[in-house]
Amino acid sequence: MIRVEMVEGAAHRVIGMRRQGRYEDVIPLLGELVAFAEEHGIERAGPPAYIRHETDLGEAARAHHAGTADLEVVLPVEGSVEAQGEVGIYDLAGGPMARIIFMGPYEELEEEYRDFFAWLDRHGKRVAGPVREVFVNEPWENPGQDPVVWIYAPVE
Repeated sequence: MIRVEMVEGAAHRVIGMRRQGRYEDVIPLLGELVAFAEEHGIERAGPPAYIRHETDLGEAARAHHAGTADLEVVLPVEGSVEAQGEVGIYDLAGGPMARIIFMGPYEELEEEYRDFFAWLDRHGKRVAGPVREVFVNEPWENPGQDPVVWIYAPVE
């Protein structure tokens, strides 16, 4: 049984990168963004996240298999930061969100999404924007380690 909490998501100033690819590219891309921040002395203000733009599960599956999934990764930052190359900086909005916590192989995340979206539908909630996967641990540092991911869906 899935456990869903209703929370107020915080707004963050973030650095971010965006590419097309497959979902297994997310964790290496997160590692690339974190390495960029470390190399440039950027102060982290929280764990990195993947912004999932495909909120329809069918659309997500098609994009994944075609290698055209919209992969955006972000890292909350503090202090003065400037955009460089493919790394941009912007404000990520907060607001009312539904949250679940996923612990396990990233390959099993799609089933968790099906359960999460079914719960939202049963409870009259509509996903109102891109879903965020916040990586509490850093699996790109320890290959083979299962990620711990807090998944936030903006809702109305």
